[in-house]
Amino acid sequence: ENSVFLFTESCVLLFTDYKKEYSFNSFLFSITYNAILNHYKKKSREKKYLDQIVTEHTSETNETSLQVEYDSLLELAMQTIEELPDKRKLVFKLSRFEGLSNKEIAVQLHLSKRTVENHIQLALRSLRQKLGKELLFAILLLLHLIS
Repeated sequence: ENSVFLFTESCVLLFTDYKKEYSFNSFLFSITYNAILNHYKKKSREKKYLDQIVTEHTSETNETSLQVEYDSLLELAMQTIEELPDKRKLVFKLSRFEGLSNKEIAVQLHLSKRTVENHIQLALRSLRQKLGKELLFAILLLLHLIS
């Protein structure tokens, strides 16, 4: 298919552009050489374009997949937090979402600093059990970043 096209293109150029002052063999060689060169340049551009499309599509698919995974993990983390006992949930949210120190939480809720630490530890244990150790760090980091 490609060879027939190249041959046809070369013949058309030969009959339309050839002048007697040129060497026939040199002119035929030049036409054929340029036709082949142009063909491979075109194929190279097409391949680069297709590779770019595939790369963009793969990147978009990976980003979409990661976003879906992130959303489901975040939803599970938030659901787990909401299932905590009220006081533990409040202490955890003040610590992780509001960024308050253990001492500030203790003063605000009229608790001892050690009680606040225990509530946070128990909340983290619940999250760890529900999400797994590997995901806990990632979720806590993301929760910190979105607050």
